Order: sequence, then structure tokens, then C-alpha cells
Amino acid sequence: MTWWGWLLIFVLIAVLGAEVIGLQLRSLWHKATALADELGRASDSITALTDRLEELETAARQRAADERAHAVPAVFEDPLTLRRERHLRARENSRRA
Repeated sequence: MTWWGWLLIFVLIAVLGAEVIGLQLRSLWHKATALADELGRASDSITALTDRLEELETAARQRAADERAHAVPAVFEDPLTLRRERHLRARENSRRA
């Protein structure tokens, strides 16, 4: 085979190799953009969940503060009522166990 035959084979191999590499890079680019889009959606979801969680925590703290503000110390309660409540709670806890 002459030198130009070998040159033609070498050029053909180089072109096919470049084509394969180009296809692989194109596939990688599409996968990378899809990953970036998915990460953006996940970030938006996490942000929304975090905001909602902060709202719920704020509401729970406010509710707890309101309950503490309206709570009457046990010293001022009727001892008989407190004993009954303690007994009822103990009975409920023993049923759960």
C-alpha cells in the first residue's frame, strides 16, 4: 500500500475518533444541563420547605408563649383537681404501654 493510502486510513481514524469524542461530549453536555436543571428545582423545593418550616416553628413558639402567658401556677390550683389529673394521666400512660 502506498503512503497516501496509509495517510487516508490515518485521517479516517482521526475523523471517526473526533466524531466519537464529539458525540460523547454532546451527551455529557446534555446530561450536565439536565443535572443543573434538576438541582435548581431541588433548591427551589428545599427553599420552599425551609420557609414553611420556619413559619411552623414561629407559630409553635407563639402558641407556646401564649400558653405560658395564660398558664396558672399549680400553687394556685385546687389540690384535689391536680391529683385527679395526675391519676388520669398515669392511667392513660399505663394503657399505652
